[in-house]
Formats: sequence, C-alpha cells, structure tokens
Amino acid sequence: VLWDQKRRAVVPILPFISNRTAAMFLAATLLALAAPAPIPLTTSACEVVDLDDRYCTCTDLVAQKFILDCEVPIKLAALNFSDSFGIKMTADACADPASITIDVVERAFGIDVPLKTITVGEKLITPIPGLSVHIPDVGDASLDVDVEFHGDIDELTAKVGLNACIKSQGSTLCGEDIPYLQNLLPIWIIDGTYDFGHICDAAAARA
Repeated sequence: VLWDQKRRAVVPILPFISNRTAAMFLAATLLALAAPAPIPLTTSACEVVDLDDRYCTCTDLVAQKFILDCEVPIKLAALNFSDSFGIKMTADACADPASITIDVVERAFGIDVPLKTITVGEKLITPIPGLSVHIPDVGDASLDVDVEFHGDIDELTAKVGLNACIKSQGSTLCGEDIPYLQNLLPIWIIDGTYDFGHICDAAAARA
C-alpha cells in the first residue's frame, strides 16, 4: 500500500491486473506502435502528373483514372507553319496492364477523333488524320502522335508528343532526321517518370 502526503492510502491499480490481461495489453500496444501509417486516400493522380497548366488541364475520374486535355501551340518557323495541337489522354495507371487512350481534338471544328489505346511496354507513332506539313524539296510530312510507355506503377515512364514522319527514297524519316525540322521535333507534352504506387494502393485498400 502506498500513502499520499496526507497519509491517505493509495491503492495501486496494476497489481490487481492479471498477468494474462497485462500481457494482452502490452501486445496490443506493441502492435499499434509497429503498425504502418494509414494509406492516404485523398491523393489524386493529377497531383502526381502535375503538368504545365498553361497547356493542359487534368481531371481525376473514378477508380484512379484521369483525363489530360492539352492544347499545345506548334510553330515551325523554318517552314512558316503555325497551328495548335489538341490531344486528350485518358489514363488508367492502376490497370493491369496500365493503359493510355489517345484522342486528337480540334476544338474549332468540334472534332474529337480517337486514335488508339496503348498499354505499358508499347510504343506508338501514328498519323493525325488530315494534318500535314510541306517540306521543301522533300514532300509532305504527316504530323504524328508519338508515344512511349513503359515501367510499372512505382516507376511509370510516359512520353506523349507531336512528331512528323515522311517516306523518302524507300525509307521513313521522322523528327530531327527530316530537313528543316532538326531540333524542332518531337514536341513532348508529357515527358517524365511517375510513381502511382500509393494511388493504386489506396484504391486496393478501399476495394
């Protein structure tokens, strides 16, 4: 028995707790201290991508999908060519395999043309319908969407942009290999490596 300053008996609590109860309390405390921090459930895929908002807007969708809607000016001074390039990308980084669906957008005429869906590990160079540029002494080059997509959810590399290709003397030339276009193409809208691991973990935790 313990005594306080006024000589009143103070009955300790712990001696009356059974050994089994104390052991269970200690085990629960240790487990709580060792438990990992909760997975953040509010982080958006758009925050991970974080593109230049002068050219692109990003909208989070359900199930960790997101849409990138971009309008990028194209100026090829050597060819006296000026236009804008509208592209919409619907990305699903948490799918197995991860995928990007590409649409070409021409807002002035209300055009939204789906091009292709590619999955991680693929590359794509595909012409944009109706869009080309004349190269003096060479011919007309198609303007193409150029995509590279590889990695995994913790280190997903994506490059999406504008290129140009032309068939000349039995071979295909693209971008900087075309006369007058050196150091001008490709124009990358997305060019980075992104970590979507915590986004996908949060989705799995909510499922």
